[in-house]
Amino acid sequence: MPIELSGRPIFLASPGNLAHERDICRKTVSAFNEERANPARVHFLVRGWEQFPAGVGRPQARINPYIDDCDFMILMLGDHWGSPPSLDGPYSSGTEEEFHRCLELLESSDACMRDLLVLFKTIDAGRLRDPGPQLCKVMDFRDRLEQSKSLLFDCQWPRSS
Repeated sequence: MPIELSGRPIFLASPGNLAHERDICRKTVSAFNEERANPARVHFLVRGWEQFPAGVGRPQARINPYIDDCDFMILMLGDHWGSPPSLDGPYSSGTEEEFHRCLELLESSDACMRDLLVLFKTIDAGRLRDPGPQLCKVMDFRDRLEQSKSLLFDCQWPRSS
């Protein structure tokens, strides 16, 4: 007998240096889909910037429409902030632009976006003593989120099994 499932796209936002963590996230969602999708009547589809075709135009402008169609976003940050999505825009990384786009979608009653999960990878204490400019930007972002009291984030990720 056929089972009707609801497909729910998740946008996976992160700088390029978290390929391993992005893969773990995809495998976790895939395992959920295999084990629990039928009883829950939902199937999650993970989308990420690395899946989209190259072409003419500002890269982030080509990615953003895919965010608009998602129900959820998972934003992951480690020790790298990323690169600016444009030469003169307000955002200092593509991940930051994706975060703000998600917030705009969450405020819109017409958007599909339902929730946002922000994860900060646990950083080695030695690395924190001399963070460098990329990690400083991640730490500043985390501090701004903490001070804003606007969302609950996880900074003990990934957890050991």
